[in-house]
Amino acid sequence: MARILGLDVGTTAVRGAVLRTALRKVELERYVEAPLRAPQDGGVEGPAGRADALASAIREVLAAVGRAPDGIVVAIPGEDASVRPIELPLAAQKRLAEVLPFELEAVLPFPTEDAVIDHQLIGKDGVRLRLLAAAAPKARIASLLAELRDAGVVPQEIAVGAAALAGLVGLVPELAGPGPFLVLDVGAHHLDVNILHHGRTETARTVTAGTAGLPGNEGELTRALVQTLASFRAGGAPAPVKAFVCGGGALVEGLLPWLASKLDGAEVVQLTLPAGPGADEAVRPLFARAAALAGRTLLKGKRLDLRQGEFAHRRAMGALQAQIPLIAACTAAVVFAFVFSTWSSYRLLDERRGTLETELARVTRESFGEETRDPARAKRLLDGRTGPQDPLPRFDAFDALDAVSHAIPSDVVHDTRRLEIEIGVGEREGKLELQGTVQDIAERDRVVEALEAHPCFHDLENGRTSPASGQDRINYTVAGVINCGTRPAPSKNRNRRRANE
Repeated sequence: MARILGLDVGTTAVRGAVLRTALRKVELERYVEAPLRAPQDGGVEGPAGRADALASAIREVLAAVGRAPDGIVVAIPGEDASVRPIELPLAAQKRLAEVLPFELEAVLPFPTEDAVIDHQLIGKDGVRLRLLAAAAPKARIASLLAELRDAGVVPQEIAVGAAALAGLVGLVPELAGPGPFLVLDVGAHHLDVNILHHGRTETARTVTAGTAGLPGNEGELTRALVQTLASFRAGGAPAPVKAFVCGGGALVEGLLPWLASKLDGAEVVQLTLPAGPGADEAVRPLFARAAALAGRTLLKGKRLDLRQGEFAHRRAMGALQAQIPLIAACTAAVVFAFVFSTWSSYRLLDERRGTLETELARVTRESFGEETRDPARAKRLLDGRTGPQDPLPRFDAFDALDAVSHAIPSDVVHDTRRLEIEIGVGEREGKLELQGTVQDIAERDRVVEALEAHPCFHDLENGRTSPASGQDRINYTVAGVINCGTRPAPSKNRNRRRANE
């Protein structure tokens, strides 16, 4: 289970949303808010007063959250960063870290070497890659981290302006649909526009004008909305079907109808966040950005995060040290389990080895008349190689073939039609079958007598004879046993002996 705190630092308050995730269950645990007020005089005046008020408000939020969250996500305001969609050749996909600074150099108001740059995927086809790129000055990232560190906060991610609103997709199921949808975070001095298509940010823009300037800045807000929508649709995208309004502007009377009149008939509704302690339905739209920051952790794939390079998130050593007793206990348990498993396996194998040696001794005693527990010695007994004094020579198929070749008299014109020898490796006993062609029965008998004279061919039996096709010769077959052991060989061919009798 993980608890993520989305921390939204506004101009008048710090708001937090705690998201709890466990397996596939997602729960908005609570909403927390603390006003920004300097402890000295009750107001926020100057950088020092702002820093004190911010630190005090953040500590108040952390205290209300209770147990320390597993991660904290913050955002840099859109006016402090540059966010823009860009297109690159698909071949540049593996070299984006090198290519992006050159692509952004001409459009950024600050040098790329002094900036933190990141990107997330919008889409791609066979030839081009569409990205949402973001850049912010390193000095601004450093100052944000310093402000948060003074309040005891070390964020794991830094989202960027309007692009951060994509985190609402995991909390508001309707936003995951095809859309397109507009998400408008309207504040007193800003307007963040995020266009979601199939649950992914296509365009994100921040306008430094909000409800505090109405009705005087109505034209500026209108132009910003029209230009953003025109840029989005220039690539052939359809018009947004619905707009979700959040932030303080969602609570301003008459703002939603005014927005509907500027959005070409798109339905405009107030964003509905999941219920949770700390905020009722009436004020919940104020927590949209905090909820979106926490909800970013539910998104799949790479997302914009300006904690890059020298600002990359590293867990504090203190947090690691706090877990040392648990780590030590787990390590000891693993080591003990490994040692016990190894000892058990050794005992089991040792018992098995004793059983197998006893069985080997019994088998060798019964089969060879010699008891041995040595596998190498048993192998030699099995192969018939029992030592230099072994009177039984090895006799394999090649020896049998050589013996047949030498047994045929040299003056006999013999054609071998088929010769089959069956004898196992290291064995002395097998089978022999010879099919040949000779001049007559007398020559066949001479061949058989020569085979019988060999000490390893026994029990030879003549098979059928038949005239050889197209020749004045005969085909014959003889089969017998190969045995080079102590078994005595018969002196005569049994078929011929029965015929003589």
